[in-house]
This record gives sequence, C-alpha cells and structure tokens, in this order.
Amino acid sequence: MVLAGGRGSRLGGLDKARLVAGGRMLLERSLDALAAADRVVVVGPAPDAAVLERAGSERVRSALEAPRFGGPVPALVAGLGELAADARTPQDLVLVLAVDLVRPADAVAGLLRAVRAESSIGADAIVAVDAAGVRQPVLAAYRRAPLVIALAELDADGGLDGAPLRRLLAGFEVAEAPLGEACDDVDTPEDAARFGVETARVAERAT
Repeated sequence: MVLAGGRGSRLGGLDKARLVAGGRMLLERSLDALAAADRVVVVGPAPDAAVLERAGSERVRSALEAPRFGGPVPALVAGLGELAADARTPQDLVLVLAVDLVRPADAVAGLLRAVRAESSIGADAIVAVDAAGVRQPVLAAYRRAPLVIALAELDADGGLDGAPLRRLLAGFEVAEAPLGEACDDVDTPEDAARFGVETARVAERAT
C-alpha cells in the first residue's frame, strides 16, 4: 500500500507523488520497489494510465481516503477496503509505505528482511526505525486482522479523521526494524535539496 494523498503543505502544496528524482516520479519509484507484490493499492489521486501500465495495471489499484486529506489512518482504511475487494489478494500481511521515501527500494528490501526475521515471533506490526531512533509507522508491515480491529476501535473512540498513527499502535505488539537512512523522506524544501528531489519540476498529470 502506497500512501500518496497528503497535502504537501511544507512543500507549498506540491503533490509529492509527482515530484521527480533521478528522472522519475516518486510514485513510480515506490511502485518499482513493490514490483514483487501481488497487489498494490495507491491511496491518493489515481495514477496516470501510463504509470499504471508500466507498473502493471492488473495488479495496481487506487483508492481515496475519506475524508480527503484526513491523514494516514483514513488512508489505511481506504487501502484495506480496496485490497479486500479483490479476492485474489493475500490478506495476512500488508506492507505500507509513504510515497515521499527517497530510497523506496532500500526501504522495502529492509522491511521485508525484518518481516522474514520476525515471522516466527508473531508481532502485530513491524515498524521501521530511522537513523534518529524514531519509529516510522508509514513504513511498516501490519498483520491485517489486528490492524482492522484497531482501526474499528479507533473509529469508535473519536473517529479516524486526523487521528495519529501512534494511537493505532498503542495496543499493538510491535517489532522494530532499524532501517536508518532508508527511512529518509521529503517533507520540506531542505529535504528535497539534500536528497536531489526536484521541487521546481513536478510531472504534469496526463489528461
């Protein structure tokens, strides 16, 4: 699941999914990193047809969170709903990543290594930890059943709109995956300059 529906407020409202790094949109780089996944859902504006075709339109779907710009928790609900609608989608483990990751291939590879290492422990979530020791719940692998239960409980206790992901994790058994620089993302113009992401160049949406 690729979370691509944020406002990009600290980037002047730029669509992070369409920012360009190394000649490719960040969304395309994320989809490349998930090339081995059976099913992928992009939560946010629907990708262009050309992007879908290159990524494999039969396996990539899109969904919009409700309410729009409601944050990562409503985005998880929308993504899970889209995945559940496809009976062919394996449902036990859901890998989640934010679209603004600078090194999505490294992030996904590291997270999958952690998943394999933790497979016999039975954690509810395996969450990436950045170089500063901070958990990054938008780069994580979640077991579907406890995630669905936690989302329902959160919805009943104040709603999902704007809810922080740390509340979702509060009741989880969490295994940490120290991924260091693979967690680097683009939140500000300074981040973009440091990581070679072109804020002056945003790929135009196909019409």
